[in-house]
Amino acid sequence: MEIVGLRVSIVYGHGRERGLTTWSSDFASKPAVGQKVVFHYPPGQKCNIVYVDDAAEMFCRLTLTKDVEHLIYLSGGDTVTLDELGKRVRELLPSAEIVFQPADKEIPLIYLIDRSRFEKEFKFKYTPLKEGIKKHINEARVSDGIQPLKWE
Repeated sequence: MEIVGLRVSIVYGHGRERGLTTWSSDFASKPAVGQKVVFHYPPGQKCNIVYVDDAAEMFCRLTLTKDVEHLIYLSGGDTVTLDELGKRVRELLPSAEIVFQPADKEIPLIYLIDRSRFEKEFKFKYTPLKEGIKKHINEARVSDGIQPLKWE
């Protein structure tokens, strides 16, 4: 039996309720349903995030592939600041209330991650950040019984 590892970046998407990185759900889920989101970290906090569907697909591919070239892979994703995430959400939801109240210092997140190994070996195409945020917003809306949005 061969065991292969996947080191996953911070996963964003709707539904996370606990843990140090609940902000990776809240940043789009709360504004999607008209709630204010508060980041307790500085706006310049850098992070590397990967959309939940991409992370799931990576696990599937690793599980179903018989011969892999390496024993460890990095998921990688998009490196952004929390401020950039807020701006991306406001582009899609102009009324989004996103506030920074840094009660905590920057957290030492790993954000310089090379995803090329996985991309190359598995011909993997990541969900573009803006598309992932759109899906994230609509998942939150549907979960709350609100019609999904359509963008041009």
